[in-house]
Amino acid sequence: MFTNYLEEPDKNYIYKEVLYEVKLNIKYKNGDTMGFEISEKAKEINERLEAFMDEHIYPRERDYDEFTSDQNNLWQYPDWYEGLKEEAKKQDLWNLFLPKEYAPWSPGLT
Repeated sequence: MFTNYLEEPDKNYIYKEVLYEVKLNIKYKNGDTMGFEISEKAKEINERLEAFMDEHIYPRERDYDEFTSDQNNLWQYPDWYEGLKEEAKKQDLWNLFLPKEYAPWSPGLT
């Protein structure tokens, strides 16, 4: 790895990179790698979120764009905006980013 852009690269850098890739490949084949599978809970939330987006958000995108493009509406939200927030909260689709420590407001995904 370069320690200084004016110096020569580490001659062992390529070797180290190849060795790392080989070790990683062996771990992957042995099933020793970190799993990034989506949990059943996350799949269920994602399905509900997609349905919410299809039903409530996508149909209103144009209305929202027109509302926010009007200079008379600066720093304002459309009348229906708060209703969407309440509906998302009712369906437990609000604050999905909050970590488990923030229960009961967190869905506990992280």
